[in-house]
Amino acid sequence: MQARAIAEATSTVVEALAQFAQGRRSTIIPMLQYSLVEHFSHRTPDQISLLLGKETAREREFLRRQQVRINRDLPKVLAESDLEKRADAMRKLMAREKRYMAQREKAMSARAHSMVDSLDLEESSPAGAMWMLGGPVQSHTPIYFVRK
Repeated sequence: MQARAIAEATSTVVEALAQFAQGRRSTIIPMLQYSLVEHFSHRTPDQISLLLGKETAREREFLRRQQVRINRDLPKVLAESDLEKRADAMRKLMAREKRYMAQREKAMSARAHSMVDSLDLEESSPAGAMWMLGGPVQSHTPIYFVRK
């Protein structure tokens, strides 16, 4: 492909991804809100809104970085003259972005629920909470003691 065609195709893909992300955001944020309200009914709407605001800001940053990746990598893919190699590179690029979006959505939910759990812990122990290492971890890593 020629440079102008590559630039136009890249712009079209970036715009399509932005539209897709807008549609995704219009469903995933309300789903997250429903989940938080359902699991943490003792939290006020303002507290839930604060958590959602933080996730919305993270979503904007995720999308900004996605656009940077696409603008950086797609022209290289489209410049490939071998059609098979170009198609393979395009599949890999799209698979990467799909994987990143799935990881982002999973982390979004886990992080929001964890933040509410942290608020619960703070409120239940105003004098200071005691945390314990969980699971198979029995002691701090050596770096913890070096930093402390």
